[in-house]
Amino acid sequence: MELDVMNSSHATVPAADRPSGEAGTAPPTKSAAAALAPLLGSLFGGRLPVRFEFWDGSSLGPRDGLLDLARLRVKEAGLEEQIEIRVQDYRDVRGERFDAISSVGMFEHVGAEKMAAYFSTLHALLADTGRLLNHAISSIGGSRMRRRSFIGRFVFPDGELIDVGQVVGAMERAGFEVRDVESLREHYARTLRAWVANLESNWDEAVAEVGPQRARVWHLYMAASANGFDDGGISLHQVLGVRPTPEGQSAMPPTRSAWL
Repeated sequence: MELDVMNSSHATVPAADRPSGEAGTAPPTKSAAAALAPLLGSLFGGRLPVRFEFWDGSSLGPRDGLLDLARLRVKEAGLEEQIEIRVQDYRDVRGERFDAISSVGMFEHVGAEKMAAYFSTLHALLADTGRLLNHAISSIGGSRMRRRSFIGRFVFPDGELIDVGQVVGAMERAGFEVRDVESLREHYARTLRAWVANLESNWDEAVAEVGPQRARVWHLYMAASANGFDDGGISLHQVLGVRPTPEGQSAMPPTRSAWL
């Protein structure tokens, strides 16, 4: 089984499919709990035999319409027997082991102080030879969002970017063997520009749904972030770790080409 910890603030959702109030909603803070990516069925269902999504019920929940939307996407994709969606903090999972975990767009809300506990928890949830893919924005030396900054006030309160070198060290100390590190910096700049274009093409609908203030916040944030990824001020790294057996077996293919 595979477990996915994701944050909805990084998902691209057509305006017509977005629940009211979603755009501009502050993501979870350093509770290290995550929110479900709304386009589960359309984007991800086809590549996973079983997929678990964990939400922070206190920040985003059924009242926002995301749960109903995700389950609708699963039903439309014909994957109701293969996909389970839970409203659950991943730290509360008991008595289960997973073959793989992917954490996408939520590590920025964990913070350096809780990073060790975060990786230890995910390591304990994996079976031997299980893999973790940690996908997160990073910056050289790390940086914490200042409370009075634009991003800290309006987009990612309590957000913190961790240097990828620190991430690798923390994963190793938690028991992972790090097998691969990949930068998607240029890709993310391109993605952000596509999101900006989507917002601009649906501007009137977005304003009608969330108001001009929230629409402008996200327009400015995404446009500025694209420049940050272009000039290297921030990056995005995927770090792949495996939980080896006590004998040191990883069950990893010998080359990247054999991963797919």
